[in-house]
Amino acid sequence: AGRARERGRGGAAGARPLRARRGAAPASLGKGALGSSSRELKGRRTRTMLLEGADALDIALARAEGDIDDEDAAEEEAVLAMRHNFVDDCSWRDVREDAEGRLIAIDNLEERRAKRQRRQLSADAVGQVKKGMIRYLYLVIDLSQSVLEVDLRPSRLSLMVQLVEEFIVAFFDQNPLSNIGIIVTRESKAEKLTELSGNPKAQIAALKANLRTGGDASLQNSLDAAREALAGVPSYGHREVLILLSALTTTDPGDIYKSARACKRLRVRCSTVGVAAEVYVCKAIAELTKGTYGVALDEHHLGQLLMEHIPPPPTTASNSEKASLICMGFPRRQAREGSLLSGRYVCPRCRAHNEELPTTCKICKLTLGSSPHLARSYHHLFALPPLTEIHPTKLPKDQKRALASHCFACGAPFTADVGQGVRLECPTCRKQFCFDCDTYMHEEVHNCPGCLFGQFQLRSTDTV
Repeated sequence: AGRARERGRGGAAGARPLRARRGAAPASLGKGALGSSSRELKGRRTRTMLLEGADALDIALARAEGDIDDEDAAEEEAVLAMRHNFVDDCSWRDVREDAEGRLIAIDNLEERRAKRQRRQLSADAVGQVKKGMIRYLYLVIDLSQSVLEVDLRPSRLSLMVQLVEEFIVAFFDQNPLSNIGIIVTRESKAEKLTELSGNPKAQIAALKANLRTGGDASLQNSLDAAREALAGVPSYGHREVLILLSALTTTDPGDIYKSARACKRLRVRCSTVGVAAEVYVCKAIAELTKGTYGVALDEHHLGQLLMEHIPPPPTTASNSEKASLICMGFPRRQAREGSLLSGRYVCPRCRAHNEELPTTCKICKLTLGSSPHLARSYHHLFALPPLTEIHPTKLPKDQKRALASHCFACGAPFTADVGQGVRLECPTCRKQFCFDCDTYMHEEVHNCPGCLFGQFQLRSTDTV
């Protein structure tokens, strides 16, 4: 009859089983109810399971015993995911009322200060190190049966696809001269969905059209497929493989360490972001190829681990080439005759037409780009220096007069309720900013508004 869980109900004399015996009608149903449709019986059984707190294991057992069909099981899993979101996502705890009755975010100074320190330590570690500006990255995504788990909301698969989409968009925004390709692993095989390209929309569309899951993951086949695709990359390009792994096992046709050593000889940097738990082979491959390995604690941490791979990694002595000039072309756009659509880019060397930038000319193999792409990559070489914290309570009285009353960027007032009145001062222009603007300056615009304003005033004075 299967497992029946006994649960006590408030106000009841005893407990009754969670599910009725297979094939039997509930005790509360009479002869008239026996003639009702099976759909109604299944709906009542579904409501009984949800009211008595059924978990994912109960649903799986009910499906295996034939008590519910696949459609009912999908509905119950959706309700479980919604209940999980409601219990864990207590967003009302992050806001409070001010003196005027308005809802404001609770100030978390220590958390924001710790985030600034982590960003500063990361910048100090690679600030004076040569970085790979032109990157060729293959993103390996695990689509095995393990992604169907619902321990991450709404599910592993939905969360992974959402984060990968955000990662691709942010990657091309911060690395406009780089290229991405996608490889998926399922059913103990590796399938290359897209070639290396600089078109984020095409990459995302190809991934969303191939989300079929099943079987086991295969790290070795994925590494071999990425290594073969990266073998033809120019020597000045930085070769990378980023694996988003959900499974705890890998089904490989041979020695996976042999594939890892082949990646090392080709100077391919292999990094892994784990969704479930730590896997030793992933850690060993990351150490061998000078990559990184991290395991997510929750949904937010998974996004953080993935976004850490957006800035260019440091180029070590083992995978660095001798500095040399790179021949690069800046094509012009040629409008299409009789069409309002944007035209093609004409290669300045061979006059071949190309659909997108940046790219490599298919005829003469010339690297094609634009001046905005170079400008957006500039901040990786010369990063914005960290701002200095100023604590009003620790300053002498004669220096408190120099404190600004409002943030120079957003105009928010500095009060004791927000960040305890702490200011963040730019070491160059001496303008003072809040914590939110500091994060926006270092992670988005990569420029100081005070310094830019000073340069604008200087140019205006020279013009007059």
